[in-house]
Amino acid sequence: MPIIFYGLKQIHFDRSADGHIHSACPGCGQTGSLKPVKKVTFIHIFWIPLIPVWFKNNVKCSQCGYTGKEKQQALQR
Repeated sequence: MPIIFYGLKQIHFDRSADGHIHSACPGCGQTGSLKPVKKVTFIHIFWIPLIPVWFKNNVKCSQCGYTGKEKQQALQR
């Protein structure tokens, strides 16, 4: 009987072409270090992503590595 490995896998896509967010990072307080990141969760078989099931837009700090789901409107206050 063969073994089949399956599950969920998250992949982060850098969206820095959309520009940096000029706001203070909630993690370290550095201004202008946040960039938009898209997180996609796939169903995988044998670690090969096949079907995307969830999409999330997050921000990531290039200084401390903080990743959060703050909305752009709330960060630009």
